Amino acid sequence: MGNQTYYSDLIRDIRAAQGMALPGNLLSNTPQRTGAEFNPNTYLDILTHLSLLEGFALDFTYDYQEGLGGHPCLYARPTHNAPFETMTEHSAWERKHNVSDFLVSDGTAESFFELVVFREVANQFYLYWHAAYNDLRIITAKEEIFKIVSTLDELGPVRFDPVQAEIAMALDPEPRIELTETSAGVVYCSFTQWGGFCIQQEVFSKVHPHLLLCSEVLQTAKYNCGIVF
Repeated sequence: MGNQTYYSDLIRDIRAAQGMALPGNLLSNTPQRTGAEFNPNTYLDILTHLSLLEGFALDFTYDYQEGLGGHPCLYARPTHNAPFETMTEHSAWERKHNVSDFLVSDGTAESFFELVVFREVANQFYLYWHAAYNDLRIITAKEEIFKIVSTLDELGPVRFDPVQAEIAMALDPEPRIELTETSAGVVYCSFTQWGGFCIQQEVFSKVHPHLLLCSEVLQTAKYNCGIVF
């Protein structure tokens, strides 16, 4: 595709949407929703090449465990159904469903990149305590790699191993999407402080539901911050 602005703007907008403060009413073994919390349907205003199956809406329950942390659990529900009230309800739903299976591509290459973005980072809001291990970022430009490596080398908590830093600097993080008659392959770069950089390829069914057919790690530049919550 080669549209660097599209990639970087999309990731920026997703991260901005997720940047709200965690409301205290969720920090309970029985979290109480007020209706003022983050609306995950906001993602569809950003992921404009995806749509939700007609008659469904995105929602979430909050999994809070005292002393361990908390994180949201996304799901799709019929619009006429009330939201789940407990994690038990969500767990029963999740045994039969994957929330991304309710997303429909418009057939473009962009839509399958957006599907990857949703699958990887859509649940990265309201992360609390140990849930902050889920820090995966999708990287779309070499400048981002340089900035991450240099920042960690200057400010820590752990410097990049020089060999791994050299590997990281040589990575090409620009997403690549290849469409065939039946499948869509997406090559993308990600980074986490508990693993490093990864170039990965995921192949999806082109027709709905867009099932993940295979996943393969192509390159890595390893890093671990050494922090244990």
